Formats: sequence, C-alpha cells, structure tokens
Amino acid sequence: MGGPLLGRFVRGLVVVTQSQPVTATRTVPQPIAVGRVQPRLPGQAAGSNSYTSTTYTLNSRPTEMNLNYKALYEKEKLECERLRKEVDELKRAHENELDELAAANLQLRTENAAMMRVLAKLSLPSSRLDQSGLSQLRMENQRLKEENGALVRVISKMTI
Repeated sequence: MGGPLLGRFVRGLVVVTQSQPVTATRTVPQPIAVGRVQPRLPGQAAGSNSYTSTTYTLNSRPTEMNLNYKALYEKEKLECERLRKEVDELKRAHENELDELAAANLQLRTENAAMMRVLAKLSLPSSRLDQSGLSQLRMENQRLKEENGALVRVISKMTI
C-alpha cells in the first residue's frame, strides 16, 4: 500500500488518509479510518479514554461521497473516450495524408521518368546532327580558307 499517513481534523472528526497513486502523474488521498474526538475535560489525563475510535470502512460511508467519486470517474471516463476517438481520427487523417503523398510521389516519379525518356530521344538526334553539322562546318571552313587564299593571290597580282 505504501504512502504517508495524513490526518485532518474536520468538525470533531479525525480522518486518517493514505496517499494512493491513481495515475502516473498524481496521487489522491484515500480515506482509511474515521474516528470521533471528544473534547478532553480539564481534569482528565492525556492518556485517559478521551478518544473513542469509532471507525468504519469506505463501503459503510454515506453514498453521497461515493456518488461524487462515481461522477468524477464517469466524467474522466468520457473525457478519456473522447480523447481516444480524437487520437484515432488524427491517426486516420495522418494515414490518409501519407497515402496521398505516396500517390503524388509515385505520379511525380512516373512523370519524371517519361520526361527523361523524351529528353533522351530528343538529345540523341541533336548529337548526331551536331556531329554531322560539325563535319560540314569543317569542310566549309576549309573551302573558305582555300578561296580566301586564291583571292589574296589575285589581289596581290593586280597591285603589282
């Protein structure tokens, strides 16, 4: 059972309680025994029978105290159930979002692969064109050099 014993004096009653853990974060004092204290007369010694130990258990207490605990329990139970439903709803929403993201990711990968294939098809002919165009440009450049040399020779003969 463990826990310190606590005593309270309420209108001539001594209520002895013991702290019992209810949850991991809080403790609630639980009544153990109740006794009636009778006032000590001036002539009585401290050790005399001035304290009558009329005790009774929690089950024999008035039902109004039990109703309060029951109402609190029901309230907490409803709150716990509401929070459980909210957590379940949030989990479902999270899973739906993950599914949507996975579908969007798959679609983007598919589109990316298609674009890469199209780009590869377009780049192959252009590289062939570049190779054939480059060889044509080299031949034309060589022809123009020869033509330029011939023109330089003609102009130099005219000036002499």
